[in-house]
Amino acid sequence: MNRSESSGGSALDVLKLAMKAVPSLRYALGVAGLVAGIAIVKGFGIDSRIAVFGTVVMLVLMTVLVVFARVAADKPQKSAALVFTWFALVLVMATAAALFISVFFKWPLDLQYLIVKSARSLSFAEQEASRLEDEVMILRGAWENMDNSRTDRERVAEHGPKLGESLLLLRNEDLRLAWQVVKYEYALYAFTMAASAFPGSTDSDKQAKLRTAKKGLAAGNHGLKLISKIRNCYPNTDECREALGFILREEDEERLKYLSAICLCREAELEDASLKSEAQKLIDGIAKSHLNKYPTERNQEFRNCVK
Repeated sequence: MNRSESSGGSALDVLKLAMKAVPSLRYALGVAGLVAGIAIVKGFGIDSRIAVFGTVVMLVLMTVLVVFARVAADKPQKSAALVFTWFALVLVMATAAALFISVFFKWPLDLQYLIVKSARSLSFAEQEASRLEDEVMILRGAWENMDNSRTDRERVAEHGPKLGESLLLLRNEDLRLAWQVVKYEYALYAFTMAASAFPGSTDSDKQAKLRTAKKGLAAGNHGLKLISKIRNCYPNTDECREALGFILREEDEERLKYLSAICLCREAELEDASLKSEAQKLIDGIAKSHLNKYPTERNQEFRNCVK
């Protein structure tokens, strides 16, 4: 018996003895089972998000099954069980039919991207773009807290430009159109956060802020030109249709304009005040629904720059 087996056996024995002394500790065994289930799922290579979602759905369905069994066992309430059975049957059939039509006929919702996305595996470059996208979103947490933490501010100023450069190093030839949009959008995001992280109290900080804002604006311009190209090729190819559907769902064009306007405001502050009008023009071109979610008047990045 190796060391791990010995420690595992002794731990189980201790747990059994503890359960005899305190019966409520049996729930700890259930928790251990759930942890073991997670390990098994990871071992099969299944996405943990899918496993978690599937587990939640399974628990809900199990609860419904228990309720149904209890109601059915109560003879005076068999009519209620019958009504519930038919309701559940109709609901499941209607949901299945709606999902089937949405996936294969794009009505009443266009859900075809769900199977298209899963059917096409990501290239190595796309996996790297996805990883860097996640890194940018993690850095966003530090960016949102940098007014309260000098460490977070320094972290954003240091890592933001690195993430932006890493995204721009990915070759477009290795990325599908939708992932090219992601590349430019999140490079812009990283540079924008970094530009706002530099204090701007010294000449070197101001130059770093200006240099980073210009890199972000260049990435944003590339992204907007790419979206224009995708619109022009739609609906000629499946890739263009898939990319445009992704852009519309994720509001990528609106976000590119919004973040580019922030970079223009930084440049206007540090170098050329006339750029404020260009920033305002970008803001005016953003859909009202997006601005309602992210009003410029509540964003200090637009202070004394846009209305």
